Amino acid sequence: MDAVGRRKALLWSDAVFALSAVTMAVSQNVTTLLAGRFLVGLAVGLASVIAPVYISEASPPSVRARLISVNAVMICFGQFASYAVNFALVGAPDNWRWMLGVAGAPAIMQWLGLFLVPESPSWLAMHGQLENAKTALLMLRGADDDAIEDEMHALEGAQGAGAHTTPKSVWKYLQESAVQKQLALGVGLQVYQQAAGINTVMYYSTTILQMAGISDSGAVLAALPLAAVNFVGSVVGLLLIDRVGRRVLFLTSAAGVTCALISIGTVFYVLDKTDVGLSLALSEKELDNRRSSTTPWNTLLVVGLVMYLAAFSPGLNPVPWAVNAELYPSNIRGFGAGMATAMNWTANFIMCFFFLSTSDVIGRACTFWLLGGVVSFGMLVFAITMPETKGLNFLQVQELFKNQPLHVACAHVEHTNDCSTSLNALLLDRDVSPLCQEQ
Repeated sequence: MDAVGRRKALLWSDAVFALSAVTMAVSQNVTTLLAGRFLVGLAVGLASVIAPVYISEASPPSVRARLISVNAVMICFGQFASYAVNFALVGAPDNWRWMLGVAGAPAIMQWLGLFLVPESPSWLAMHGQLENAKTALLMLRGADDDAIEDEMHALEGAQGAGAHTTPKSVWKYLQESAVQKQLALGVGLQVYQQAAGINTVMYYSTTILQMAGISDSGAVLAALPLAAVNFVGSVVGLLLIDRVGRRVLFLTSAAGVTCALISIGTVFYVLDKTDVGLSLALSEKELDNRRSSTTPWNTLLVVGLVMYLAAFSPGLNPVPWAVNAELYPSNIRGFGAGMATAMNWTANFIMCFFFLSTSDVIGRACTFWLLGGVVSFGMLVFAITMPETKGLNFLQVQELFKNQPLHVACAHVEHTNDCSTSLNALLLDRDVSPLCQEQ
């Protein structure tokens, strides 16, 4: 991505997506199907790194996080749409082939659409193509000459135009204290997102509902509105992230997720105690019938899952992606975002791999209480270490992490009566100029 450009990398990602969908749809054996699954995994990994970075570099600072959040919203919409499409294809012949093959359609549409948009202005400036960068900005912004010139000055200052990223220069950057802080924050946010259990809940939503005694058909049906809540909550986050800021939205979301996980664990605790008591008085068949019937605790579990997704989706869903896309120096933005994304998927694998076995070993209630404890601890850590990047351009974001006063960043932050700049300086052990204190 740093070598060939954001747009070209997205084109390759879409091509791999389409190829993987066709491969899985026409597969005649397990080996071919697994090959298709490998390709789609590769495409997902590429897209999850490239798309937020491209959006961040193509967006004005005032709406950058909101536009990055559109990416997260559409992922949630895609999850909901996939549930709906799969439900519609249940009775069709060779339905699984259609379910897998139809996934290639969005990739083909995006591949075609990318020929209508320019390369990232930031990437072009970083590679010394200043005129092309200005042309790209004109395509993206319109004809506001003053705004274009301001952004060009910011790009030249932020990226060191003409500097290509090589393994040696990446290693040089990684030795800088500011970049180490940025990577620690970026990777930490992505790992924390998965440690909160989101994909565990989404992947195993039907299983979790079945754990509470809800019937198979009822659990499948209940999973659809859960996906809808996730989508609606992400839209709310999209509307709020550039208004209230990344930090406030993130910490508020984490607090809500903590309460929801503790509530879900409490429901399972009561259900486990009830099962123990009933098992002494009822036969196995009567106990199974009792579990499959609707009870107030079944309803409370669904409410708890709705609370969880309603709290998670506006903040913990979009903020890690938005912050990672604007956090790093342009020369290694692709590397930094890629590293954080790789850790996100690694944490996702670990969480999903151990979720069911952990539930068996320590119990369902303790599993969700453990998740709640992890989220609450992480909330305290990020309350201390996470700065606010709302409204800052890339140069100002870099200034936040340098060991010098925030004169440059503060001079451009337009948060009237806002203490976020002073808070940033305090969190990052920085001096605060009088200019900052008066904003």
